[in-house]
Amino acid sequence: MENDLFVVFRLGEEEYAVNTAFVKEIDRMNEININIVPAVPPYIEGIVNLRGDVVPVIDPKKKFGLEQSVEGKKQRIIILNMQQYLLGILVDSVSNSVCLSESDLLPPTDDMLKETPYIKAIARTEDRMMFILDVNVLSEPT
Repeated sequence: MENDLFVVFRLGEEEYAVNTAFVKEIDRMNEININIVPAVPPYIEGIVNLRGDVVPVIDPKKKFGLEQSVEGKKQRIIILNMQQYLLGILVDSVSNSVCLSESDLLPPTDDMLKETPYIKAIARTEDRMMFILDVNVLSEPT
């Protein structure tokens, strides 16, 4: 990986990022109607109709066991292109994009991987740190 571009977003107090290669679009939460699906794991918020595509939406905060936040104007759904399907992730806010190189990334520790297998790397820049999500693990059932 030379330099890759990542979308940075917040889940609670922490910053996370996903590679823009997976990002199809970012939508405002208040502009999308999520349809509830019965008898699914609690981290699945439901499904949305995105221009004819049925897209499941997950709440990573529920999946990761983080404190839930109140819906706000900054909430977004990031639509990820997972090659065979689309997946929406509900985030508290999207802040910006950042270009990261291999030298900016640290691998998670073995202990961290056991508890948080969805973390692919920890990115550090001059002024902040963020968790890089492994979108393939994120989309797996728990």
